[in-house]
Amino acid sequence: MIPSNFVFHEQEARAIDFGACGFGYYLFDLGWTLSYIHPAFRDQLLESYTQQFDLPHNYVQRLEGFFVAAQLETMNFWLGLPEANEWLPCHISKLARREFKRYVNKEEFLFSGTPYWE
Repeated sequence: MIPSNFVFHEQEARAIDFGACGFGYYLFDLGWTLSYIHPAFRDQLLESYTQQFDLPHNYVQRLEGFFVAAQLETMNFWLGLPEANEWLPCHISKLARREFKRYVNKEEFLFSGTPYWE
């Protein structure tokens, strides 16, 4: 789920458009969602999530892996956008230098650092 796929009705958030949701491991969808939320606010989402569902003990490592996978999958979509050549190289460079590098080096990034869109 991404932020643009929520509508609000009577003070309640409701999800729409499940086309990008995975059909496998549930944390994949959560990793995808976290990729659109600033690192400073991700813990708040997970705190709310754990009021309804349990997370495995190594959830940070798993979520970071799914975050990376979601970004790689999203690149396939971005490549088809007509104006992608104007911003995509910079975007990919930021992802590679920040989140991807930290992931490969086994350094946590989920709750810290500058997000790829800044």
